[in-house]
Amino acid sequence: MDVEKKTLIKNHKTGLWLFALMFVMYLMGNVLIGIYLFDTIGLYHQLIDVLIPCILYFIATRQPVLSTLKLNKGLNGKNMWRIFQLFLASFLVKYGVNYLVGAIGNIDSGEVTMQIFDMVPDLLTFFIAVAVIPVVLEEVFIRGVILDHFRDVNLLQASVATGVLFGIMHVDIGQFGYATALGIVMAAIVLITGSLWAGIWFHFLNNFFSFAVLGSLRKLEEWYPDLYQLEDVLVEAQPVELGLADRVVFIAVALLVLYLGVRLTIRYVRKMKRENGYQDTPSQVGWIRLFVNFPMGTILLIYLFINVFLRY
Repeated sequence: MDVEKKTLIKNHKTGLWLFALMFVMYLMGNVLIGIYLFDTIGLYHQLIDVLIPCILYFIATRQPVLSTLKLNKGLNGKNMWRIFQLFLASFLVKYGVNYLVGAIGNIDSGEVTMQIFDMVPDLLTFFIAVAVIPVVLEEVFIRGVILDHFRDVNLLQASVATGVLFGIMHVDIGQFGYATALGIVMAAIVLITGSLWAGIWFHFLNNFFSFAVLGSLRKLEEWYPDLYQLEDVLVEAQPVELGLADRVVFIAVALLVLYLGVRLTIRYVRKMKRENGYQDTPSQVGWIRLFVNFPMGTILLIYLFINVFLRY
């Protein structure tokens, strides 16, 4: 067993191939659940299409679970505070990206979340489906299993590459932008702290906020049905068709918001690096090699096939 652990190759190429394989398994699981089990576990589909591929990975490779996933190291109070600051800065990043995508492509980044929200029978189910299961399992998958293979690249390269994979994992093209941006931040803080709990904490704060906002809107609708209709509020919040001048202004504002969010994010990440004494390792791979290769091309083709050919 020890020999097998030592001879398992872990670099960006094996990480990309592993993601490609597990992504295909994830998509197949989605399809099968949609056909046969949607009415029973549709909202909790990641218990099958994410958890099972991860379990199979550990069975096949015989890797130590806790150390591979970086679950054997906790977070101190200072790191938790820095991550909370990053979560606040992520509002600017997230909404800057979403407004930019909405202004350029008229894409609704919140469509999938609203579909889930419309499906849930109660707020407890919504909480579990949004702020518990995906938080833990997506972190185990991307920042646990996959990120562990990016050992031949530096912090920035590993964060950007797995951030892109995180965006792809969300499948929906409307979620790609903000999921990628947040994925980059979560990968960085996991590497800096050496703990997957950092990603789980940040991810929980992000998803819990969505749950809290939508849950509050639903409660207001229940309490004041004559004065307040959730559906009307959500319709008014949808992106509208913009003229050229309005679109230019909208894009400029979105870029400004995004710039401020990125600046704050870089500031807090640098503080975390100093506080944790993090020493970055030199990369053995250039940026072109990191993204222009056969496994990444395969992943992108699968993603484009889903979002272009199957959708239209």
